[in-house]
Amino acid sequence: SSIKTTHIVSLQDYIKTFKDSSTHPVYLFDGKTISQYPKLAADIYIPKWLNPTSIYLKQFILGPRNSGSPPHFHGQAVNALIYGIKEWYFWKPVNAFFSFSHIMDLKDKVLNTQDVFTKCIQLPGEFVYVPENWGHAVINIEESIGVAFEFW
Repeated sequence: SSIKTTHIVSLQDYIKTFKDSSTHPVYLFDGKTISQYPKLAADIYIPKWLNPTSIYLKQFILGPRNSGSPPHFHGQAVNALIYGIKEWYFWKPVNAFFSFSHIMDLKDKVLNTQDVFTKCIQLPGEFVYVPENWGHAVINIEESIGVAFEFW
């Protein structure tokens, strides 16, 4: 069982860990970057059908290969991939659950079971829509950069 922790490191030091051969790399989610860099925010087009005024969380996401998010669920969200490749796993709300274990510890035990409703590969330039309360998990197949938006 792993414990969720927060570490503060420079971006330069974080990127150095990408070359680490660790089987448990850290996945970065940052809720401040998009609002702190107006040029980055201006480059992000949010389709009108998402009702951009209802967005309550904007996250910049960066992760090395084999990092990712363990199973969890929340309100509806859209994830846009800028660079890399991600593998997504989805569970219907009735089967959704939270885990604080590293995603790679769950790959064989949880992600390849009959309870998984569907899975897909996300490529650069693609959006993945996550419906409200749907369980989901992500593995970065390659180093990945993206943005995520949760909305009402």
